[in-house]
Amino acid sequence: MKRFTAGAAVIALFSSVGVWSAGAATDPLGSIGIVGPADAGVQAVRQAAPPGPTLAGCPMFPADAPFNQRVDSLPRAANSDAIIANIQAAGSRVLHPDFGENPDYGLGINVVGAGQPLVPIRYTHWPQESDPGPYPIPDAADYQHGGDQHLYLLDAARCRISEFYLTGRDGQGWYAANGASWDTKVWQPRPIRWTSSNAAGLPAIPLTARCDEIEAGHIDHVISTSMSVVGPGFISPASHSGPNSNAANLPVNGTRLRLKAGFDTSGFPPQAKILLETFKTYGMIVADIGVSWYFNGAKGSCWDDSQLTQLYRVPGTEFEVVDSGPTQQ
Repeated sequence: MKRFTAGAAVIALFSSVGVWSAGAATDPLGSIGIVGPADAGVQAVRQAAPPGPTLAGCPMFPADAPFNQRVDSLPRAANSDAIIANIQAAGSRVLHPDFGENPDYGLGINVVGAGQPLVPIRYTHWPQESDPGPYPIPDAADYQHGGDQHLYLLDAARCRISEFYLTGRDGQGWYAANGASWDTKVWQPRPIRWTSSNAAGLPAIPLTARCDEIEAGHIDHVISTSMSVVGPGFISPASHSGPNSNAANLPVNGTRLRLKAGFDTSGFPPQAKILLETFKTYGMIVADIGVSWYFNGAKGSCWDDSQLTQLYRVPGTEFEVVDSGPTQQ
């Protein structure tokens, strides 16, 4: 469940000034989205991409971006035990992948090429914390038709991701409560106290486990998670506070957690083991209020529920909080 702390319900239409420029023809279906690019511009980006995670030829931010930094050698937070105890007391107590074999379960990433037409979008709740359009959103874009109604978009020709909350389409076109856009070739956080498709002001696509990574045998970035109880403030790279409690010793948006180094992953099946080793090395980051220990994965045909459900064996008490910076208000 998403939470915000600021902003009035205002409708704003952005139709002519934006972050994209129009291109040529749309390319056919790709393996990780509705539209898959195959033009020369994308190939050039693919060849120039710096080391680090990539998707459809685009860097998922540079290798030195905070999401791609290891946390296994960072100090443990002094109040780690208290935070973990409060998480465990408030909701779900074990790891839970928020994706799987069901093709409707997981984060849907719409990948478009240079030819995708630009369309306006109107913001219904937080236009003052949103990036204006137009955006290259396909008519048949995959988005959630219930719950938070997220829509996730990667323009692979320009290496821009855009993510929307409470998205829909009516006779006037696309609308959303708010929207956020990033150039994935550089890391630029949201302005302080600006939200995104999650309450933390973080991008979702680069913090999601994907089939291409599982097939490669490793995930080289942090994975986002939700928590049933979240305190006030945020820790960089988060930019927005979305608390549901003012109690002490709670995770806040941007809190980093890691699986304890001594946790034995040898008895887990391959997909579960890859994820667990990722949690040891890159950790999890709190991005929203929801159900504790649920974490993001993209839709894909690779997932094996018989392997993923083995993660239910891992209690939250096997994690610890990383001291990754001061809490901002």
